[in-house]
Amino acid sequence: LLKADPQGIYVRTPIVTGGHTLLHSAACNGASEEIIRVLLAAWPGASEEVDEEGNTPLHFAAARQGSEEIVRALLSANPGAAKQRGYWNRYPLSLALLNEAHPDVIQLIRDAYPDAQREECMVADYMNHGLGCKRGKMIGSDGKELEK
Repeated sequence: LLKADPQGIYVRTPIVTGGHTLLHSAACNGASEEIIRVLLAAWPGASEEVDEEGNTPLHFAAARQGSEEIVRALLSANPGAAKQRGYWNRYPLSLALLNEAHPDVIQLIRDAYPDAQREECMVADYMNHGLGCKRGKMIGSDGKELEK
């Protein structure tokens, strides 16, 4: 498709369906790592694009249980995406927790923006997920309790 229409990479869905780029749609619909990498190569800036709710492609990969490789590729292209709030004013880390992403994916996103877990909503998300908490206290990746 990209060979047939190289400019097609820049097309967005209509706003009524979210204003997604092809990379958003691929991350949302479980595309392979290869497809994600092809789309990133064709338009590296797509990883920084947000939809009408502020979601980057990383938000969709986190919410849709994207693989560690896909999340790593998206974070490599746009490390700042881990710091952006999107759907329901949530960070990608929150969406990964709420949607029970693989622990390695959660850790990867958490490592990209550790301060996200200090947010009030994140404490509840961790408590609901059962990962990173001990008796209601937030635990850092080093195993030590985080200060509020």
